[in-house]
Amino acid sequence: TIRLGERYLRPTAGLIGGLLLALTTGLIASSQQVKEDVPSMFFATLSLYWIVKFADSGRLRDLLVAAIAGGASAATKAYGMALLPAMAAAVMGRAARPGSDPRGVRAAFVHLAAAVGCFAIAQFALAPFSFLDPLGREATFGRIASLFTMVARMTGVAQFPPAPDEHLGRHGGMLYGFSDYGRILVSDGGMGWVITSFAALGLIALLMRRGFAELLLIGYVTLFVVVSVILYPGYAEPRHQTPVYPVLAAA
Repeated sequence: TIRLGERYLRPTAGLIGGLLLALTTGLIASSQQVKEDVPSMFFATLSLYWIVKFADSGRLRDLLVAAIAGGASAATKAYGMALLPAMAAAVMGRAARPGSDPRGVRAAFVHLAAAVGCFAIAQFALAPFSFLDPLGREATFGRIASLFTMVARMTGVAQFPPAPDEHLGRHGGMLYGFSDYGRILVSDGGMGWVITSFAALGLIALLMRRGFAELLLIGYVTLFVVVSVILYPGYAEPRHQTPVYPVLAAA
């Protein structure tokens, strides 16, 4: 978090962000639990750092390191899947920059394919049962199918009867889901209203700067929150929000 903030946001943002992250109650409590959330958060933050580094340098090596770290995060818990769109945005964003070589579009697709391949290899190497075992495949990739199901239901494209064990929060609507997510985030057990307020102001400031690195980080946080709310509205816990804590703290 320190490296991410000081290198791509502002020199003091790294140190202050690291301090705020260390004072986040939700992360402290989650770090004392033997669960997958914090290790997955670590690999996700490591991957984010290298994604932004690739967006700055354009070196394939940086992208592949980001993909391996992202695969490790996904192998630990499904949080790492949210890094794939961030990697794709970084690759396509560099290819679309003004003055870039038109032939770079083909190279961008090659880079993206290499990144997705490294991501999958790392995920398989660290959690092969997620691919080989039927229950593992359901637990890993069933969430992706569930996401499309929820989006189709929300947009009215298709109607699906609720599953017998479906979480009751899914019937509360998106507004309920977002409000509950925010309630947990600002609670004393999450980031707290003081840190969250500064983070919100920081995100607005980063958005106004409209830098590529800033937009990548904001996009990652936005996507993670939206997907979390769509899949499990009303089921947010502080440990479920750990992957966005580092970016919010640095912001």
